[in-house]
Amino acid sequence: MKTSLGFVLGCLSIGAYASLSACSSPSSNAHGGSSTGSTSNGGSSSGGSSGSSSSGSSSGGGSSSGGSSGAGSSSGGKPSGSSSGGSSGGSSGSSSGGGSTTYIGEIGAIMGSAGGTTVWNGAAGFSAAPDAGGAACKGTQSGGCCYTPPSSSGSGSTLTFVSAGDIVIKDGSNSIVTMSPSTQGGVMDVYSTSSQQAPSFQWSGGDTLTFTASGAAVNAFSGSVVAPALMQDISPAFSTTTPTMVSASSDFTVTWTAGNTGAASGIFVGAMKGMTGDGSISCNSMDSAGSITVPQALLANLTSGDDLTIVLTRLVSKPVTTGNVSVIIGVSAETLGTGKLQ
Repeated sequence: MKTSLGFVLGCLSIGAYASLSACSSPSSNAHGGSSTGSTSNGGSSSGGSSGSSSSGSSSGGGSSSGGSSGAGSSSGGKPSGSSSGGSSGGSSGSSSGGGSTTYIGEIGAIMGSAGGTTVWNGAAGFSAAPDAGGAACKGTQSGGCCYTPPSSSGSGSTLTFVSAGDIVIKDGSNSIVTMSPSTQGGVMDVYSTSSQQAPSFQWSGGDTLTFTASGAAVNAFSGSVVAPALMQDISPAFSTTTPTMVSASSDFTVTWTAGNTGAASGIFVGAMKGMTGDGSISCNSMDSAGSITVPQALLANLTSGDDLTIVLTRLVSKPVTTGNVSVIIGVSAETLGTGKLQ
């Protein structure tokens, strides 16, 4: 991948939880904070932009290099408009350090709500390739937002993944799923799961999720994050049946009741012209702001009549560095709706 492993989480969110092989062009900038490591618009998934970071040197908070919604700063050239907040209170993770870091990785867990239905999904990936840096925004930057044109969706090189062994996810003291490395679409050693595959894989906001890898090429590690809750009192209200009308001639602002100090927030607007992608816009902020605005200057890049996928995200992430690996663990709560550009 071009810059980081953030495509793992971006793919998971928007790709209707399809195999990670669909994420082989991460530079297309999936929803979330103008990162370079995610996938592009389009998905009809119920999850939005989960965040995370690249080489594990993120300062916490939101997504860093390649994650989506986040506000946290990262190594490897992240969005210039991102905030510097730390991860949500209550998250914890081991960070024993000691040797040089050989591998980088990301684990993402997403609780996504769309049309009154909630699903839970998880993904992970680990690579020996260092973060290559690069531009934070592959299109047009405006503050903490980035417009990515559809032409950006085909670039990027492929990473070789390595195994961290089985990854057990616990909600409190209860094991809710075990993710094992598998080959998906010809890509080896990638991880994914969902509540559709494993009905026990679900949690509530405020639960402590612990991720423990047994170790393989990547050393064993463990880290915990307190899961955020879905945003409340979202305005305009999101719906999958009645599109939110978005004007291309003015800023588009979404508000919610702020409730997770230190968590990141993000919005993703993916545009489709019929069956063809027409670009995407991603913005990031902090949950405490209670609002996020997509500037008119970026909406003007889309086409009147475009069908929109709009995803609002609350994200908590935690860096874990131990043995030969630096990992970012991200847990997000995401609400999806549809829209129409006018």
